[in-house]
Amino acid sequence: MREKRWKIALTLLLALSLLLPAAAAPARADYDFRNQTLGQVIDQFIQENKIDASRFGMGWYDIESGETFFYNGDKFFIAASMYKLPICMVYQDWLNLGLMTTETTVSGWKLGYAMESAIVYSSNEAAHALRNGISPDLHQYRDIIARYSDLDLATLPESYYNENYASPRFMLNTLRHLYEDRDAYAPLIDMMKRASPTMCFKTAKGGYEIAHKYGAFDHCANDCGIIYADRPFLLTAFMGSYAINVLGKLVDLMADYGAYLDVRDAEAAAAAEEARLHPTALRTAQTLTVDGVTVRAGFYNIGGSSYFKLRDVAAILSGTDARFSVDYDETSRTILTVTGAPYAGEGPSPAGAAGETAAASLSSQGMTVDGAAVALTAYNIDGSNYFALRELGGVLGFTVGYDEASRTIRITTG
Repeated sequence: MREKRWKIALTLLLALSLLLPAAAAPARADYDFRNQTLGQVIDQFIQENKIDASRFGMGWYDIESGETFFYNGDKFFIAASMYKLPICMVYQDWLNLGLMTTETTVSGWKLGYAMESAIVYSSNEAAHALRNGISPDLHQYRDIIARYSDLDLATLPESYYNENYASPRFMLNTLRHLYEDRDAYAPLIDMMKRASPTMCFKTAKGGYEIAHKYGAFDHCANDCGIIYADRPFLLTAFMGSYAINVLGKLVDLMADYGAYLDVRDAEAAAAAEEARLHPTALRTAQTLTVDGVTVRAGFYNIGGSSYFKLRDVAAILSGTDARFSVDYDETSRTILTVTGAPYAGEGPSPAGAAGETAAASLSSQGMTVDGAAVALTAYNIDGSNYFALRELGGVLGFTVGYDEASRTIRITTG
């Protein structure tokens, strides 16, 4: 972000050098978020509100997950007064660079008053003065504000330069730039919070704080803003009709969708935690070697890692430099291992049949190596603790490798 802001700052400095004198409600029952894609939900919204889909565009960004959605995202529409937002971002950058103050006169207007008039009260006169202050050359001015969109200038249509046009992607990317650098743009965001309290997005019924810049012109009503719902999001919408209240409905819909995402994410997290605590262990047909010699022992694969009984590992390494003893302290309920000491237990358990499964539960079994406590991942399967082989190697002095072609787990002790 810092690099991007400096690139923009350099562009703005070049232009300036030419000009300055020496609480979301639960998901609505009629939108089946769980069983519909967001695209299908928006299609339903368009039909219910009798919107001309060819003249409608939107962009949505979920701040928490980074998920985005566009409808006609790259189609250019009349932007109306939304163009005032990137104009004021130019001046906020210049203010932050110390090149101007709010008392600087721009085209006959005090800068601070002009910015507030353009954003809070959507003054066309103030916006025109600020636009001319960026550059009297229309093409150059449009290039400068396009920097906030992260779009390749070469891809912008001719209409972008001839008229006041923007696309949902153009405006959403501009909003992302604003939000991601929100500390630098705090004065501007504060103006957006105070802007047009009864227009467009702010006709939403959810009661959320909204920082926005709406645009209404003849046959269209547009808006872009930061929606501070329980799950905040960025939203821009272009309406091909003067349906101001529909923009508020769209905000409520996306806030409801955000509430659904919270439920979805919580369910996914719970499922992942359940899978971590109680996974299914699988016997595999992998081969096991110790210093190149094939050995047989019972082990399971859990989540892509191999898990062995500690005594089985001690048994197969008993004649190597990585040998270790295994004991158990009943008082502290701790497994005690000593490296280099002989193992006096039984041989490894049977390998079992590939494809067999077993229920596993995350174990909190404590263990020490040469008197020092170690934290290892272990699962209890049928009353026995199975430890991650690679983790055992890390604390007991052997290495573990895997040959994908031969599906061989290789333990090396030397």
